[in-house]
Amino acid sequence: MSFTNAKVTYEIFSNFEGEESRPQRDAGVTITVAGEKKGSKTLHCGAPYFDRLEKLDGVVLKGQEYLDDDE
Repeated sequence: MSFTNAKVTYEIFSNFEGEESRPQRDAGVTITVAGEKKGSKTLHCGAPYFDRLEKLDGVVLKGQEYLDDDE
């Protein structure tokens, strides 16, 4: 899920790789400021963490911004 607020885009993510010999999980938020040359910054969740991103399916439209202060 991602949204933009005042030229800052926040992307919340949760990844699971279960096919590895040791399953890998990663979650966090990537922050990108429009016009910044430094790129983006990713903050990872500490373990253990619980996500419920699947509950957003059907609530937040895919590919469209949920919040936008520029409007």
